[in-house]
Amino acid sequence: MITRYIRWATGALLAYLSIAPVRHGGHERIAGAAEIIAAILFVLPRVWRAGGAMLLAIIAFVFAVHSVGGNPPLMLVFPALLIVLIMAGTP
Repeated sequence: MITRYIRWATGALLAYLSIAPVRHGGHERIAGAAEIIAAILFVLPRVWRAGGAMLLAIIAFVFAVHSVGGNPPLMLVFPALLIVLIMAGTP
């Protein structure tokens, strides 16, 4: 039961943090929009695992892009939280 609320909070926060890249434009817009879609899927009961997998893939991609660009990747707690929630397996 508590994992449902944690999933909702995580999905809402990731969607909120993705609004700035969508407003920025360029390539960031595509990654931000994909992250918002994945965050919405993550909170839906039937497809939350697919949304979590999409979020992990998007975060890994953005992590790689930031690392290659010389920018320090921030907020690595989100992938860890996603992995824990997916491993818990409670919808």
